[in-house]
Amino acid sequence: MKTVNYSITVKYLFLLLFGFYTISYANASDLNVEKTLRSYGLIDPVVTVFDTFIELDYSLKSSTFTSQDKEATHFAKICKILSTHKSFKSLVRIREVLNNGQMISFDIHINDAQAFLDGRIDVSDFMSKIDINPLTRGLFIMSKKCLPEQNADCSNSQECKCYPNEQCDQDSVNADYRGCVVVHIPSNAYLVGSEYICNQKYGWNKESTDCIPLVGLADDNNNIKPPVKKIRGNLCGRDKEFVITLFQTILERDPYKDEIEDKVYDLDTGMSRKEMVIRFFRSREYREQKKSGKESYRDAFQAVLGREPSAQEISTFPRTYPYMMARGLMETDEYRTLCSNLK
Repeated sequence: MKTVNYSITVKYLFLLLFGFYTISYANASDLNVEKTLRSYGLIDPVVTVFDTFIELDYSLKSSTFTSQDKEATHFAKICKILSTHKSFKSLVRIREVLNNGQMISFDIHINDAQAFLDGRIDVSDFMSKIDINPLTRGLFIMSKKCLPEQNADCSNSQECKCYPNEQCDQDSVNADYRGCVVVHIPSNAYLVGSEYICNQKYGWNKESTDCIPLVGLADDNNNIKPPVKKIRGNLCGRDKEFVITLFQTILERDPYKDEIEDKVYDLDTGMSRKEMVIRFFRSREYREQKKSGKESYRDAFQAVLGREPSAQEISTFPRTYPYMMARGLMETDEYRTLCSNLK
C-alpha cells in the first residue's frame, strides 16, 4: 500500500492557496484604487507599480481646469488616493492623455501633495515642486485643439498646423485629421494613437523632428557628442555664466543657445538662483541619470560651491534628495561668503 506524506501535501496546498491569495490581493489593490479614481472622476485610470514610483495613466479633457488652484488640488487628491495602494511609493507619476491626443507627465512627491492639502505650502510652491514633462510635441506647438468638425485643417487653422516632419496636404489619402502627411518618421520614438512619444531617456530635439538622448548634446547633424568634462560651477557669476555652468556641472552637457536664453529670461523675470538650482536637480534629465547619493552630493558641491567635496564630506553625505543636498549647501556660511556680492 502506497504511503501518502500528508504533511508535504498540506504544505504545498497551503503554498498554492497562499500564492493565489497574494496575487489576487495585489491585483485587487490596483482594482480598488482604480475604482476609487473613477469615482473621483478620472476616465480610464490605470495604475502600475514600478520599483521607485507608482504610475497613473488616465484620460482628461484639455479644458478641465480653470485655475491653477483647482489643478493643484486635483493632483494632490490623486496622490492621496494612490497613497492607499498596498505597494505605494513616495513618488507618483501621473500621465494625462488629453482629448486632443497630447500626453503630459507629472512627477509629484507625496510629501509635497500632503503639505499642500494640509496648508503648509501654497499653490504656487506646490506646483513649482512638480516636475512637468510634455511627452508629445503638440504641447510645444499648438495652444488649442484642432477642430476638423468645424472645417479646420492645416491649411486654414493654426491649431491644426503640421509638425516639422510633416507637410500639409489635406487632399492626400495618407493625411491625418489635421490634413498632415508624415514625410519623416521620428527616430527613437513610438506611436501612441496619432502622436509620437520619445523612447525612455530620449527627448525631442529643438526642431521636434527626432528624439535624441537626454544625456549629451546633438550637433547640427543630430550626432551625439559625449557629455562635457566636469568643471567647476559658477553660482555667483553673471546670469549667463551661472546658467551655462548649471548645465555643465549638473546635467554634464553644454546647453543649447535657446536653453540659455530661456533660463536667463527666468532669472530676469523673478526666479531666484536657488530655485533654478533646485529645478535642475529635480529635472527629469538629471533624475534619469540615476546617480548614487555620493555622486549627487559631488554634483551639488560642484554646482553650488564650485569645488570637489573632501573625503570626509563625501563619507557623511546626507541621505536625501539631490535637490535637498543643493539647498542645504546654499544655507552654509561658505556659500554666503562666496556669493556675498549677490543682492
